[in-house]
Formats: sequence, structure tokens, C-alpha cells
Amino acid sequence: MSHEINPASDGKEKNEVQVGEEGRVLASGFDTLVLALSITWRHDGFFRQLDKLKADAIAQGAPMPGVIECPGDAWLFNLKPHGTDGYAFLLSGHDYHIKFVRSTFAGARPSRHGGNSLGDAVAPGTPQGR
Repeated sequence: MSHEINPASDGKEKNEVQVGEEGRVLASGFDTLVLALSITWRHDGFFRQLDKLKADAIAQGAPMPGVIECPGDAWLFNLKPHGTDGYAFLLSGHDYHIKFVRSTFAGARPSRHGGNSLGDAVAPGTPQGR
């Protein structure tokens, strides 16, 4: 582990390591990890389920609860009634946030102009375009 020493400082700041002093940990861990994945989906059933949840969220004007079930585990989430920056679906869980582009093809990238890099059109005012 490396610790930065600021030679321009007078050394009187509370959390600075002094020249010759052994470093000390002031904080550890991380609070954000940004991970981008390109996935090819076998079918669009997952997106159809998200479409239904999003339509309910729009009708209610509030996020809708959902669950992603995995063998031996389940991820609870809330689906927001809107997307952002080309992402059609925004899922928020206790310790995570996931943004999805509505595409079954790997390599799709969000676009702020209503579609993605593969040309999948998203009509303004539809659940995918909000």
C-alpha cells in the first residue's frame, strides 16, 4: 500500500503523513465499482418482464419492486419509471444499481439520442424511451 506525502505542505495538517513517519490507513475499501458488460441474451423474456414492471412504475408514478432469481440467491430491486442517457431500465437494490440498454445483442451502447449503437430505435414517450 502506498501513501502520498505532499512535500509542499508544512506537515501540520491532521491526516498527512510526515516525512520519515510510517504511513497509517485513514480509510479502506471502496464505495463504488463501475462495471460494463457486453452480454448477448438468448431471448428477450427478461426485457419483456422489465417492460411490464416499467409500465406499472409509470402508471403508479413510483419505482416498482422486482426480483432477479439466481440459483441459491435472489436480488431484490426497484425499477424506476424512467430511463436515463439511453439506458431504458434503471434497477436499484440495497447495495447496487444496474442500468440496461434494451438490446439482446452484445456491444449495444447507450445513446442520448434515443437508440443505441446498433440502431435499435426507442420511440419517445414509450416505456423504453423514458
